[in-house]
Amino acid sequence: MAGRPPGPTFHGMSHRSASTLDRLAVSDAMHPQILVCAAGTPLAQVAQMMAAEQVHRVVVEGTGPDASGWGIVSDLDVVAAGVGGRASEAAAATAAKDFLTVSADEKLSEAARLMVEHDASHLIVVHPRLARALGVLSTLHVASVIAATHLAT
Repeated sequence: MAGRPPGPTFHGMSHRSASTLDRLAVSDAMHPQILVCAAGTPLAQVAQMMAAEQVHRVVVEGTGPDASGWGIVSDLDVVAAGVGGRASEAAAATAAKDFLTVSADEKLSEAARLMVEHDASHLIVVHPRLARALGVLSTLHVASVIAATHLAT
């Protein structure tokens, strides 16, 4: 479209917001901590951790055949386990091994695009070289950046 500035834009988002998302890294907006539990932690205890810390995801360490992998248990996983009478089940049995990650040094605009493309409300932020979980980026974190961009002017 003629007159449109170059670079990515998001439907309904001003160029100012899009350019701010291009300038910032994921590490600038993410929650820099992540809740972790052991593979054998009962889901009822994971639910207690989530409720106490007001989080939607917990990293489960020690998953996989060699116990070196990790997975993710979501609040919806915990609710489904509770409804299904599986609250005493180990976190590793429910932990998703297929989840979205983003590098801490990735542009925030790329992380936002990944969220939109995959209809994901959370991304696990990983160390750029070590593939170790560092934190979480949620759609609310991105929304806060967008809001701050517009409120600052």
